[in-house]
Amino acid sequence: MSVKTLLAGDVGPVRAWADGPTDIDKRTAVAALLGLHGLALVVIGLQEFGVPIPDQLRAPVVVLALTFVPGGLAVLFVYADGSLGARHVTYAFGISLLSVMAIGFVVNVTLPLVGHDAPMAVVPLAAAMTVFDVTLAALVLRMRRDGTVTIPASLFLSHDGDDGAFEWMASVPSLVVSRISPVPLALLLLPLLSIVGVELLNRTGNAFLLVVVLVAVALVPLLIVTKRVPTRWHSFGMWMMALAVLYHKAIWKFSGYSGQPYAIRTWRARQWTPGVVRSDLLSAELLPNGVLYPIYARLSGVHILTQYNVINPFFVSFIPLALFLTFRRYTDSYRAFLAASVFVFAHPFFRQYPTAGRAATPVLFLALFGLAISDRDSPRVVASALGLAFVLGIVVSHYGTSYYVVAAFGVTLVLLAALRWFDALAGVDIRGVIDDSVTPRLVATRSRTRITLSLVVFYSVSSLTWYMYMNGGRKFDLLPKHARESYIQLLGGSTFSGRTAARIQKNYGTLSIQLSKYVYLVIGLLIAIGLLIVLYRRLSNEDIEFDDHYFALAAAMMGIFGMTIMVRNWGGGRPLMITYVTTVIFAVVGIGAIESHILNRDREALQVFGILLLVLFVLNSGVAATLLFGGFAPSNVPNQNGLAETDSPRAQTMIYKETDIAAHVWMIDHHEGIEVYGDTFANRQTDWYRPQLITGASRAWTDIEPIAGKPLGLSELAAPGVEPGYVFLVGHNWALDGVWTNQYGPPATTLDELELPQRSKVYTTGESTVYYHNGSAESQR
Repeated sequence: MSVKTLLAGDVGPVRAWADGPTDIDKRTAVAALLGLHGLALVVIGLQEFGVPIPDQLRAPVVVLALTFVPGGLAVLFVYADGSLGARHVTYAFGISLLSVMAIGFVVNVTLPLVGHDAPMAVVPLAAAMTVFDVTLAALVLRMRRDGTVTIPASLFLSHDGDDGAFEWMASVPSLVVSRISPVPLALLLLPLLSIVGVELLNRTGNAFLLVVVLVAVALVPLLIVTKRVPTRWHSFGMWMMALAVLYHKAIWKFSGYSGQPYAIRTWRARQWTPGVVRSDLLSAELLPNGVLYPIYARLSGVHILTQYNVINPFFVSFIPLALFLTFRRYTDSYRAFLAASVFVFAHPFFRQYPTAGRAATPVLFLALFGLAISDRDSPRVVASALGLAFVLGIVVSHYGTSYYVVAAFGVTLVLLAALRWFDALAGVDIRGVIDDSVTPRLVATRSRTRITLSLVVFYSVSSLTWYMYMNGGRKFDLLPKHARESYIQLLGGSTFSGRTAARIQKNYGTLSIQLSKYVYLVIGLLIAIGLLIVLYRRLSNEDIEFDDHYFALAAAMMGIFGMTIMVRNWGGGRPLMITYVTTVIFAVVGIGAIESHILNRDREALQVFGILLLVLFVLNSGVAATLLFGGFAPSNVPNQNGLAETDSPRAQTMIYKETDIAAHVWMIDHHEGIEVYGDTFANRQTDWYRPQLITGASRAWTDIEPIAGKPLGLSELAAPGVEPGYVFLVGHNWALDGVWTNQYGPPATTLDELELPQRSKVYTTGESTVYYHNGSAESQR
């Protein structure tokens, strides 16, 4: 089809292409992927040779190449023929991340052995990625070149009963035909307007557009369940919704990324060390922090903080997509969308997850693992291999999540054994001999087990071995300590003494958070009801959609999360989101039971669930606080202006973030080991804003350590003989005229009572001030 034909307005050939599937020879597909890799090499090379290329042009090309070329080639190698689907693209994404981490591990371990002290410089990384991609392409062409891949016309469009293929990208070919559907355009506008809205808020303080976008996002699940959005756009809608939610927090000017500084250190030093022989500042046990994010930032040419705030949310957006594709295997597209929306609307998704890090990255691989073990279309050996690969991603991404999943896998094996024992008592032979009351479909769901003893042993040994040796085994040492403390607390603690119970019982003094907690409790109750219903159907030999292994894993996850109500080691948002990966689909099962047995209606209960999700997101996102309640919410982005009007020192630290960081950076560059006195919130800023502090300081980055200041108080400073040091007063101290030694209590003293003479002032940003106190009641400087 020629350009002249298109310019003449003849879209018939385009429509003909869109009406039927497109078969592509594998050699053409390999050439296309290598072409993307080659384009990335060109822009990287031009930049290295001094030809300036804007980040907006260079970064997208490099990020797409890193994110899809290695995994895309692996998918072409594994799947001999057939139609490419949404799950294949998602698999390609996950395999690519694993490949980049593996390559980063190898080059960082091997190149220093031959005298190269900067293995994560651009040239060795680009060379390693090229060797890997070309080798993989050669294997595909040698062993799998005979065959075609089919790209359905509904590129990434999801239909009930099929896998769909390239749903998101459907907007590109479909928008060139004569009749443009308003649905994809409206969905595409969600993340775009979210970015525009938060930028407008950052520059002018006007939150109107952002509030409108957030309300529109909250309405999407309700529009889905009321069939206002065709099923072919559900996957696209889930991805757009996730991006809109993530970016509204990630690029907010008051958004703080804390986390560990390993990625910044290795990005600056162009080197990572495993710390097996000795542990140093470049040693990190988490490969995403040690190599994945620094490699992306180095090759794409962006600052490491830009990597966290802009590129990492793109990674995180695949979590709800993987959940949707998984849940759709067990139910219809509407219920799958509602279930995945619970994950998106839960506040940790847009408070803890946008920058990925140790909170979101292991959950991403857990979601991919769930997709693999629920895959009924791929050959069993392929799905099992993918499951093994993705659990390794969990292992290297976070020690706490890794141990959590080890425990969940162990409980899963016990539950599976109990189900098999029940089958034996009921006379059900899943090997093929069954009685007449059991349908072949039910036997298939029982026998389709992907969580086996060998998998659990492999994963457990991998987890324990990795953390035993990486970074001096520091995180391995925590395992027996936490296990012992949890055991003691379970035996001797009260029922509601754990960290999660504390979060539930705590009065946050704001209506948005209080109501949000009630919604979470309702969702938890629905999950429990859904699990019990599926168990009843399973034991009653009824036809059910859920495979035994998936149900057992979800039940195990829910049970372990229930323990956080009683133990204090871990609880709240992180384990909640880990549990949601496998369990939120059962909340929809629970509401379905109410729908069929109580209301005796078709879809009213699902619509009620959609309204419940709308309420949850309006509360969690801060929209309700902005428009109705005032005060705090789990997230306060749209209520930015309201923060300045509160007397909360935590809120004020957000308002004065920029100038406070500048003062901390000055202190890092000048304190030279002298004691620093700051109140509890100033001290906490050294954790909240640690990456910004490390990247902003001009001193040698290897010398930077968090400022361990004593809490600022009148009695300490006025008493004779107090060690001399700097007195650190930041924005919230001046705005609220006080200093705090307890984050939950009133101020310990006012600034006037400190009696700091003006001549003792050594630094100021206009909003943050540093004084020098010589240790006596009256300063001599």
